[in-house]
Amino acid sequence: MSIPVVVLSLIFACSGQENRGEARQEKNELNAVRVVPASSTEILRAIGNLDAETVVVNVWATHCPPCREEFPDLLQLRRNFGPLGMKLLLVAVDPETSTAKVQEFLASQNIDFPTYIRSDHDLKFVGTFDPRWTGALPATWIYDSRGTLRHFWEGRRPYRFMEDKVTEVMNGGIAREGIFAVPNNKLR
Repeated sequence: MSIPVVVLSLIFACSGQENRGEARQEKNELNAVRVVPASSTEILRAIGNLDAETVVVNVWATHCPPCREEFPDLLQLRRNFGPLGMKLLLVAVDPETSTAKVQEFLASQNIDFPTYIRSDHDLKFVGTFDPRWTGALPATWIYDSRGTLRHFWEGRRPYRFMEDKVTEVMNGGIAREGIFAVPNNKLR
């Protein structure tokens, strides 16, 4: 074997190993994203058990463009309000068989906290989670520190809208102009 062939063989062998190493690292990153199957009842119980000033619950799906577009704003909300006691709870409504797809999307968003994937059938999940919810995605709920549901909306909203809602709840209900609360919906 001539020297150029040996050198080329070593280059290709190394680059193949590098690609396999990258693939292994990507797989480890996907496995690091924890997606927990849960029923609507289990998720509602988890919301009630969180020790937080405010809990923002966002229900989304990988096949929903507005859901994916909203993620950077939700994560910005978490970065800005997390240190002040806000918790973000994400719930994917993709079929449980799509957990790998959900993990892949969450890894692409650098999610480093556990999230949920619904285990109920659609109608049961929607009806148990909130009877006012039509099933439209994304859907967002905000609870205060006592577990009282303060806000609910369907569809994507801009960051400023979500920021105003969280700020109002964290300020103990002192609303800025245009903010409203949904009373008497308690989890605790």
